[in-house]
Amino acid sequence: MAYLDRGAAGDTERAEADLRSAVDLVPFDPVYSTNLALTLARMGSDHLEEALDVLELSDQQVPETASIQNSLCWFYSLGGRAEQALPHCDRAVELDPSGYSNDSRGPALVLLGRFNEAVEEFRFFLNRLEVEDAAAHDQYSPTRLEWIASLQAGRNPFDEETLQNLLNK
Repeated sequence: MAYLDRGAAGDTERAEADLRSAVDLVPFDPVYSTNLALTLARMGSDHLEEALDVLELSDQQVPETASIQNSLCWFYSLGGRAEQALPHCDRAVELDPSGYSNDSRGPALVLLGRFNEAVEEFRFFLNRLEVEDAAAHDQYSPTRLEWIASLQAGRNPFDEETLQNLLNK
């Protein structure tokens, strides 16, 4: 993860190699599996299927893990498979009271045309952050408030570019 934080040339590939080694040493550890999937997703949409495969395999071994469910929700949604994402989103929200899983469920609901429900998810997320993590609230609120405004106006804020940008974060 230090490689990803540093972000120098070749660091994504170094992070991938280290995380693959970690997954080989400790198979199905949710932290390593999730971080490997995140790293693969940062490498571009052509790595999304492999990221999902890593998460699905981990989900088979440790199905009641919020981070795995949340990651499956996020990546299936951003990959244009909201129907497949939603059960993972729902399970993640059940397992994770932090609000981050609600934020992940928001795009799935938007992509399914359920704008009002998505607004509620983004509001819940922002309300949780406002109480528990002011710095994160300051970081996320500008985009989420823009999304909420678009949704309330009946517009989908997730064009292809936005989905791709979210996938690469």
